[in-house]
Amino acid sequence: MAELGIWNFDIKANELQWNDRMFSIYDYSLDIRGQGVNYQHWRNRLHPDDIEMAEKALQDSITFNIPYAPLFRIITSSDQVRYIQAGGQISFDKSGAAVRIVGINRDITEQRELEQTLRLAKQAADAANAAKSAFLANMSHEIRTPMNAVLGMLQLIQHSEMTRQQADYVSKAEIAAKSLLGLLNDILDFSKIDAGKLDLDLHSFELETVMRELAVMLATNLHNQNVEVIFDLDPSIPYLIEGDELRLRQVLLNLAGNAIKFTAEGHVIVGVRCNTIDVNQVNLTISVTDTGIGISKEQETKIFQGFVQAESSTSRRFGGTGLGLAITKRLVNLMGGELSLTSHLGEGSRFWFDLSFNIIELENSDIVIDLQGKHILVVDDSKMSRKLVEKNLTAHGADVNEAHNSHEAIKLIEKSISANNHYDVIIMDWYMPGGNGLETANRIQAMFPPATAPAIIMLTAYGAEVMEQTKHYSQQPFVSMLTKPVTANLMLEAVYQAINEVDNVPQTKKINSLALNGIKVLVVEDNALNRQVIDELLRLQGAIVTLAKDGTEGVKWVTQSNNQFDIVIMDMQMPVMDGLEATRLIRADGRFNELSILAMTANASIADKTLCLAAGMDDHIGKPIDMTLLIPCMLKLINKADVTQYRLTANNLDASLPDVVNDSDDDLIIENPESILRRFGGELAFFIDVKHHFATEMKQQLLLLTQAFAQQDGGAISRIAHTIKGTASNMGAKRLADFAATLEKNINNATADSNSDLNKKVVIDSETCLTEMQDHIDDSIRMLDSYFPDESAESTVAIVDKVGFFPTAIVNLDKIDRLMALLVEQNLDVIDYLEQLLSSGVPNEQWLRLKTQVSQLEFLDAVDTLKSILKE
Repeated sequence: MAELGIWNFDIKANELQWNDRMFSIYDYSLDIRGQGVNYQHWRNRLHPDDIEMAEKALQDSITFNIPYAPLFRIITSSDQVRYIQAGGQISFDKSGAAVRIVGINRDITEQRELEQTLRLAKQAADAANAAKSAFLANMSHEIRTPMNAVLGMLQLIQHSEMTRQQADYVSKAEIAAKSLLGLLNDILDFSKIDAGKLDLDLHSFELETVMRELAVMLATNLHNQNVEVIFDLDPSIPYLIEGDELRLRQVLLNLAGNAIKFTAEGHVIVGVRCNTIDVNQVNLTISVTDTGIGISKEQETKIFQGFVQAESSTSRRFGGTGLGLAITKRLVNLMGGELSLTSHLGEGSRFWFDLSFNIIELENSDIVIDLQGKHILVVDDSKMSRKLVEKNLTAHGADVNEAHNSHEAIKLIEKSISANNHYDVIIMDWYMPGGNGLETANRIQAMFPPATAPAIIMLTAYGAEVMEQTKHYSQQPFVSMLTKPVTANLMLEAVYQAINEVDNVPQTKKINSLALNGIKVLVVEDNALNRQVIDELLRLQGAIVTLAKDGTEGVKWVTQSNNQFDIVIMDMQMPVMDGLEATRLIRADGRFNELSILAMTANASIADKTLCLAAGMDDHIGKPIDMTLLIPCMLKLINKADVTQYRLTANNLDASLPDVVNDSDDDLIIENPESILRRFGGELAFFIDVKHHFATEMKQQLLLLTQAFAQQDGGAISRIAHTIKGTASNMGAKRLADFAATLEKNINNATADSNSDLNKKVVIDSETCLTEMQDHIDDSIRMLDSYFPDESAESTVAIVDKVGFFPTAIVNLDKIDRLMALLVEQNLDVIDYLEQLLSSGVPNEQWLRLKTQVSQLEFLDAVDTLKSILKE
């Protein structure tokens, strides 16, 4: 009680009684006690900013009979600020009037100072942690660029003449470089998640495709013939679901990769099971189970921390940084699940998590496989593998027998021959004790007359070795080979193709009608090439398309159209008026509240989507334009019933494409050619035409960028970089798009940091930037030419080199005279007139200077420039 100041206030007499502690708290001498302490003594010590609050609290307590417990500051005679926590109880007379308050004061200054110290320390720690994460993210990204160059050079040198010793050195250097690059990728992901900057990219995808890609990646990691990777997939998994495909694949690859790494023998099972499923959503349990070294109970909680492994010796025995599980756990959390673990030391581990996905399409109605009445033999020494294959095949009507080795398989085949009940297909594992699959397949072929043996499908985790051994046979003893792990659908397709001797599974339904037939679409996009691309892609699907080059024109089309459009596709970033402002103006007119507006932008982030929805847009889709995503989104917005029926797959492509390019490599010049062409609806001729326009467009944008740098116009540089980014993304020119995006971001950050608008002059190494931009453009065009050659024309690179600048000679002299007259008169009509004049070609530097001078109303300078052009 010694620290409590106790006071008694007689309201009517205005007298205060204080104990000694109160005098100490308020810094009054005990001598004034004899003179009498009153209300004014207390009020005089109150902090000026707290007087009104403290007095009101006291008055409210008296008036409304509520507890008195304010926190206020006082100032002592030595100007020291103290924090006081007060409390009091009010006494009333018989008439209900307040007569006395008895209360306490407690000096909590030290407590407040301690809290403030802790608060500042926490802020400093948070800032340091954020700075660390940002540093890790930036450094890992910066190091990746030269690392990719190192890897590229190591690959190139392997194609040159080398001694065996040199080849060994280069091979080991490449392995070390890839290991370092993997570490950098882990650090980048970890730092992004740690800083809260990693967002999910939700879109529709096929889990079957994810598993097939996972199978390919795991097969490359499987070097131990004593470990088998098995997929156990629930047949009721919906065909098309919505989620972050990339992050799910990353989680599965990490968990399965770890399981393989820490399993010396046995199996690794990747399982997906449906828990609940309804019309709109499915909940899946995804698990990875192994028979590896296991994890002790005391280490189970530690392994999910960054840079930690189960034992200090583990990283030396098995390699790795310990980042994988920390990243995986956070990614699972980000997707709405919780990564769990069950493990027994020396027996193995099981990691699993539950995730919910929106269902886009429940079944793949294009593919129907019926194995009713088919007789199939499964030969595999792994009982678990046999049971999973058997379960899948019998679910589709097949009659399945099992054999655990080649000897048993031969007996069953002999029995079937005697019963005249031959097998239609034999699925055989290649690696089995007591005789491998190839030897057994060859023996089976010899048991039948030519061309009458059952179709044999070879299963193996070692495709290269199988193909090498096959060279010793005069005829390949199997019809197809599947690399383990194998998905259920892939197995079904292989069996169907083997039975029916076809290359493709039949499609029971083909889309004969145009997906957008008769739909009226307004496209608002400032970039001419992008307008052409989306215009022709939509028209190929039957849409009636109207084009607008900026937000102002888009608003005009809508408001004067009397609801003629079914949907508006609106670019977000445009000069004159951006898509957000245009949407707000459209929504302000009540006639168009039900008009569907789809945002389209190269910045497909969560923040952008939020801005779009807030402005009144209905949905958001990112560039580059991908018809497989755009059309379903459009159909959904305009409530077309056949939205789930539309699906444009790689099977629709009319072109033969080169090998797939790995899209995960951030240093790619262009994307996977298949995905590029799929984005253009599989129309190769259309893409080649657009490719030529792309070359011309990039030449013009580079000239505009040169001019913007010369004027140090940050706003123009940002806008041009944004245009290049969007156009390059549409064409699949990944490296060019990334470079333009970086330039745009750096310019925007520079102007934001200087607290000025985008028209502020910027200082940047323009020569280096322009040179690199030119190189990226040239590289992109050469790569596009190599993957999509136009046999009937010169290469696009040649076209770019020969792109004609605006030919003054072909301009009618009357038009030149008219242009000069408008400039001399300083007539504002010259802006539109010059724009129209320049639309027939690509302007050179002189004409671009003229255009800039006119747009900035520098008419006298423009006259001089036009004279100079005429002289040349």
